[in-house]
Amino acid sequence: MAAENEQKDYGKRIEYDPLWKGPLQEKRTRTDSKFLIAFGVFMLIWIAISVYALVAGDFNIAMKELQDKYESNPWNYNSVIHAMKIGIGFSILAGIVSIIFIILLRWYAKFMVYTAIAAICIGLLVVIIYVAVLSSSLHDSSGLIAIIVVLTIMLLVIIGCACYFHKKINIACEIIREASKAVMFFPSSLAFPVLPNLFYILVTIFAMIVLMNLLLMGEMKNGNFEAPPHVYFLLIVYLFGFFWLCGFITGFAEMTLSGTFSTWYWTLHKAYVPKNTVLHCMGTTAKYHLGTVAFGSLIIAICQLINALLSYARDKLQQRGNSFTCFCFGWYQYLFQNLEQFVKFMSRGAFVMSAMHGTGFIQSTKDAFNLYMRNILKVIVASSVTDGILILGSLIAMGISTLATWSYCSSQHLDHVMPPAFISVIFLSALISWGFFMVLKSAIDTIFLCVLEDYERNDGSEEKPYYMSLKIQSVLFKEQSENV
Repeated sequence: MAAENEQKDYGKRIEYDPLWKGPLQEKRTRTDSKFLIAFGVFMLIWIAISVYALVAGDFNIAMKELQDKYESNPWNYNSVIHAMKIGIGFSILAGIVSIIFIILLRWYAKFMVYTAIAAICIGLLVVIIYVAVLSSSLHDSSGLIAIIVVLTIMLLVIIGCACYFHKKINIACEIIREASKAVMFFPSSLAFPVLPNLFYILVTIFAMIVLMNLLLMGEMKNGNFEAPPHVYFLLIVYLFGFFWLCGFITGFAEMTLSGTFSTWYWTLHKAYVPKNTVLHCMGTTAKYHLGTVAFGSLIIAICQLINALLSYARDKLQQRGNSFTCFCFGWYQYLFQNLEQFVKFMSRGAFVMSAMHGTGFIQSTKDAFNLYMRNILKVIVASSVTDGILILGSLIAMGISTLATWSYCSSQHLDHVMPPAFISVIFLSALISWGFFMVLKSAIDTIFLCVLEDYERNDGSEEKPYYMSLKIQSVLFKEQSENV
């Protein structure tokens, strides 16, 4: 009865289709073309605003102000250049560490996940003990006691969840291991984020210059920015265009990688997977699914713009001392931030389904949502484990590169370049590690959805064999048999 209600509420289980032979042989048509046209038109408007701002704004004034501040800065030009070279050099180390981390997940995913959970628990326990010792030496320790209670509850929740959901954690570990295998099957996929990151940097630098010109059309009066009404309108439109363009770049990369990894998964004999799959999926996305990418990135951009406007309104209210209204806007911002994260999550699922089946954004979102909801507990656990292991990998990569920078600067007595070197290495290490782990994240999301669909589509018989690995089958069916 529960299964019937579940299917009724969240759609029918995916049925076996003997005509479906995988993403490479899917007959495709152009999806969501209207949104691609809208994106192109809006980008023309965005460029027109950029030209207007560059022509009407006085960028030389801003450069002169920065130059005056720079002349009084203790870091001279040579120090900054030297620091940048150090930062670039040691940020490469973060990329190497990230690749090693991804490779190790292929064999030690389960060990690394449970080690991370144990490390978090031990860290919380150490903090609890430290706060308890500190509170014993104070007369009024009510605030510290509240902190101890909260941390203890967090520790117990983590331990309880790890024990109760350990079978689902094992499934997530096997999916991470399989995703690592898929990434290493396509080494070129690790170099794929170079292009999106380059676009990000160029677009961000260009947008900052344009926004500075727009801001120079107004002036500061009594600590408040005042400008003609059309400047405010142009700022909002331009900011929205920046969000949409960045989302479009991300969406294109995600759909290309989703098509690549889903092709790998839905090929029974992996040796027959074409080595040029990344380029093929890039061409498929560019030819058929740019409209779907534009649609998904549009929804994300709307959420980001609302968050930006709420943050701006909250800051203004805080300056005026309106605490209650500021609190309300803070809650609105918190809700929209969660909504933005949910939209991003569903967009990634939609891109995976679109890359597999060639469907439009709405149909792909519906299919992904129903598939997720039919396996909601696995989704929650797998998402939490995945985010945790990727954050851990990024912190390790950034930590090692930063520690190496500190060691080098200390041994070479470069104390005068250490602050800018730290800034550059942290920024570049985060960018590089984020690029590599974005590929792994895309592989995990894709493999996870493929496993869920594979489990519903096939039954393991000779006519309908499973495409998932034997290890995933063992942990998945063990978990299913114990839930019956």
